[in-house]
Amino acid sequence: MSLRPVRIIDPATTPVTLAELKGHLAIGFSDDDALLQSALEAATEHFDGTAGVLGRAIMPQTWAISYGDFACLRLPLEPVILVTGITYFDSANAQQTLSPTVYQLFTDAEGPVVSLTPSQSWPDVYNRPDAVTVTFQCGYTDVPAPIKTAIMLLAASLFEHRESDIVGDTAIPTDVFKSLVAPYRRLSV
Repeated sequence: MSLRPVRIIDPATTPVTLAELKGHLAIGFSDDDALLQSALEAATEHFDGTAGVLGRAIMPQTWAISYGDFACLRLPLEPVILVTGITYFDSANAQQTLSPTVYQLFTDAEGPVVSLTPSQSWPDVYNRPDAVTVTFQCGYTDVPAPIKTAIMLLAASLFEHRESDIVGDTAIPTDVFKSLVAPYRRLSV
């Protein structure tokens, strides 16, 4: 069992810059920069993180997730850059840091998972829902073009239809976004 993952360090930037979005929209003035930036951030959030439709990290960011024990340390986001640390509450309920020599990161058909390195064993943990916490960095170092394009299209649509009363697929062409990001969508953990 795991608790809900928590983002502890936000991405430093968005995958699409304001200049790229303005170029896409052929906007050469700065009057609407705040609205454009807001649309860009909303579009990015729509796709990014555990709540995003992709179920993965787009830009590099740091997350933590806690488990009740060491039984299965499956990570909820990908691509994982690295595990930055694992802490646990030992049998006396004192917090400890696990040596990086004890574990390794690998990816199987279901996604990233932390497992024991050969000849190692997990320590005993105190009985609590947050007995083990894995902190990890994830996100693309080079965001795939279809994801960037989908973010740009959604941000442009949000900006262009900001005063519209249109409801449904008329204002935002969702089929285009879905087809662009379908190969990157992580269905579940």
